[in-house]
Amino acid sequence: MNSPSQVAVGIVSAGMYMPERVLSVADIAQASGLPGGWFVTSWASTRNARVGPDDLPDQMAVRAGHQLGVGCHLRQMGTV
Repeated sequence: MNSPSQVAVGIVSAGMYMPERVLSVADIAQASGLPGGWFVTSWASTRNARVGPDDLPDQMAVRAGHQLGVGCHLRQMGTV
């Protein structure tokens, strides 16, 4: 068995998956009762991606890898 100092581990690529559901600052401000400017100042953003019930962490990771063309297809993983 290899000791921890003999095992090579590294990051070979990075991918990103953005959920389809996106809320604007106006939507968030209306729902929260806070002024929209507060969100732009605090978050430095005008929109916010929201995960849905089907956006589980492992599935989002597979989708991010799939966008890079890494590994196998989602159907092979049994995620879709």
